[in-house]
This record gives sequence, C-alpha cells and structure tokens, in this order.
Amino acid sequence: MKKDAIVHLWRYINKNGNSVHINDAKKFLSSQGFNEDAIDHAINTLHKLSFLRYTSDEKGDGYLLQKMDILESPLEDLPCIGCEHLHECHIGGDRYSPERCQYFEAWIMKIRNQ
Repeated sequence: MKKDAIVHLWRYINKNGNSVHINDAKKFLSSQGFNEDAIDHAINTLHKLSFLRYTSDEKGDGYLLQKMDILESPLEDLPCIGCEHLHECHIGGDRYSPERCQYFEAWIMKIRNQ
C-alpha cells in the first residue's frame, strides 16, 4: 500500500483538535518516513485546497496548521476525505470503489436516516 503524506497529515490534524503547530506536524510526518519535500508538498496541497490555513501561534514562535471549517453536515462526516485509498478509488474501480465501500455505505445510511 502506498503511503500518502497528505492523508497522514490530515488525520494527524483531525486527531489533535483540528489545529497543530507546524513543527509538530513536520516531526510527525518525518517519523512516519516522509522526507522534507513530501512533507512540504502535503502541507502546501492541503493549504491550496483550502482544507487548512496558517495562523500564528500564541507564543509567536511559528505557525499553526488549522483545519478550515469548509464542510457542513452531512459532508463534514464524508469518509472519503481522510481515506488512504482516495487516490485509487473511483466508480467501478477494481480494488476500491464507493459502491463497495462499507464506510461510504454507512455514511449514506446515516444521511438517509436524518
């Protein structure tokens, strides 16, 4: 399975209260085996997609990566956003597809029952 720095970063931010110090994020991704180019690419990609923004930390010693509130319910719970197989998943896909995904199916059922 291919490791994806973007997915790792997104999950890390979500697990840590939707905001992390940029240095902590870089240390985490480095500990997961990603090099500096992959780490910078992950941060820049999520920023360009408006999934996160940079904010100054309270101490003034760097930046926080803060998750943007871009999706409202029910899209905020869409399992595809943090899925490590997103880059391989497509309708009719051989290995990964939304029509065979248990997480996507559970999300659809949750929406239907709201």
